Amino acid sequence: MLIFLSLLFLLGILSAAPNFPTLWGVVVDEASLLSSEQKQSIESKIEAFHSTTDAQIVVAILKSLQGYAIADFGYQLGRHWGIGSKEKNNGVLLIVAPKEREVRIEVGYGLEGVLSDYAASRIIQGTIIPQFKNGDMPKGIEAGVDAIIKQISNPAEATQESKSFESDSDIFSTFFIIAFGSILAQIFGFKPHFTRPLIPSAFVQIFVYVVTASAIGAVVAFVVGYPVFYWLMKDMKSGGGGNSNISGSSGGLNSSSRGGFGGFGRGGGFSGGGGGFGGGGSSGKW
Repeated sequence: MLIFLSLLFLLGILSAAPNFPTLWGVVVDEASLLSSEQKQSIESKIEAFHSTTDAQIVVAILKSLQGYAIADFGYQLGRHWGIGSKEKNNGVLLIVAPKEREVRIEVGYGLEGVLSDYAASRIIQGTIIPQFKNGDMPKGIEAGVDAIIKQISNPAEATQESKSFESDSDIFSTFFIIAFGSILAQIFGFKPHFTRPLIPSAFVQIFVYVVTASAIGAVVAFVVGYPVFYWLMKDMKSGGGGNSNISGSSGGLNSSSRGGFGGFGRGGGFSGGGGGFGGGGSSGKW
């Protein structure tokens, strides 16, 4: 009886395991999402990266997640395929599940300090998902691979770019708060002469940011716009009668050791090196 129960338990574990696709190359397109040219372009980039390092990157485009959370499926797939070297555990999986509209970057133990959860999230949210939302999944996958390669190859440079973007956003936020405060001041009757140019300048700033997605550009637009509007509005009276041209001005604007494990051939010769995964990485939905 004990043996019978043990066998049932073992069968239950085996039946619960996902049905993993075969690792036949650095791009496993189980969902047939990519054209042959798109697949070859991504493969070439990954294989060029593999020729300069012993880290491994594999793209897995799945038919489905088989009812699993993508994070659970991801680390199990990484272990099953053994992506990365056994000694360094330096493998990365870019997993795309079009049916569930989910994407994940699964990171091996050895690369978690280089490709951190934050860095993986930044790549997913800032590089991959915008392309997916635009309906260009192949471009999003290729851009994601480029970003992963850059992060692993030059982690300091990639991190600095991220900090620079955050700094730009902070600058934009500061100016936005100033402009919003000025609008509130106008609404509640505090209307000193110097605050009037802030409102149209803020509209110009917001418009530039929405169109260009550049925080620096938005700040420049604000800084240039303020003296321009100050000059245009300098003769206005500061009374609270509401007869000034502020509403007209704002209304006008408002319209507004290299490869020492595994093979890298496309004919099914690729294999992992026994790398381990523990759930590091990040996921996203679109």
